[in-house]
Amino acid sequence: MQKTFLKNYKEVKSWLQDKDLSVLAFDTETDGLRYGADLIGLSLCNGVDACYINLWKNLELHGILFLVFHTFDEAFERTGGKATLIGHNIKYDLKVLKFYLREPRCFLYDTLVAAHLLNENKPCGLKYLMKHKLHYKDVKEWKDVVEK
Repeated sequence: MQKTFLKNYKEVKSWLQDKDLSVLAFDTETDGLRYGADLIGLSLCNGVDACYINLWKNLELHGILFLVFHTFDEAFERTGGKATLIGHNIKYDLKVLKFYLREPRCFLYDTLVAAHLLNENKPCGLKYLMKHKLHYKDVKEWKDVVEK
């Protein structure tokens, strides 16, 4: 899988170009859990390529978000309304996106809800699922990923 760290509008536009976004995993990173928390970053993955978009104090934040939504809207139209966003605790991410722009038009799949439904007695946090279900060893905090 190709992983990319993006810092500006031009890089995001280039990354989004000619990608199949009919199924897209995404996550928002914020500086808190309150409504209106500052957006620090956005992760996107279509199963082949993944990127982290650095939005921390980014002057192009609104332009980048508009571009991402516009590109996803095009994918939604191309798939006849069958585009899907996958996220962990997606209701929080949707609140973040709605504060900045709007909610996307698509199907939603929440891995937190799915994990709970599969086994309500096990933890369903993302780090736990990554380590125990996906056997992913190197789980980092956002602070370890964002360029300083």
